[in-house]
Amino acid sequence: MEVEPQRSTFYISLLLFFLTWPVETLEPTGICVYVSKYRLNWFEALFTCQKKGMCLADIDTGFTVLALTSHLHGDDRTDIWFGLTAFERNNYRYISNNKLVDYTPKDSVLVNNGSCAFLKPVDPLYTFASGDCTVRKRFVCTQTDMCNGARMRKPKASCTVPDYAKEILSL
Repeated sequence: MEVEPQRSTFYISLLLFFLTWPVETLEPTGICVYVSKYRLNWFEALFTCQKKGMCLADIDTGFTVLALTSHLHGDDRTDIWFGLTAFERNNYRYISNNKLVDYTPKDSVLVNNGSCAFLKPVDPLYTFASGDCTVRKRFVCTQTDMCNGARMRKPKASCTVPDYAKEILSL
């Protein structure tokens, strides 16, 4: 597909802007992400994500862990709530789709005692850990169709990379 140079420069600039935006990040995969700068308990974080038309993130592959944490450095490397919970359940499931956990990074520790899961920085990467859902931590949301049994409204602004921009960037 042939795209005029001025238009491709605009889309590359726009993509680079979103890739370096500290709060809402557009990852190369087209995942719309919100990483909080403030701390809430797991339930407040879930509610905040839902107000944005999102849900606490599903982190179900190693690539997703890297994509969500690659821009976290220094003081940003902290515990981060995501959408995996065993609260009032017999096992860990994602809050967006009720699927069982089938991926955990190496050295993850998920204790099945009604806890909520969070990303825990372990140099140089992150692992999964579990803890008291009422402790305040930063959190990460992603755009989903469903969250905690409710259909999510579409956000006003879309965070996906259009097909023609993917072609420009060879994504």
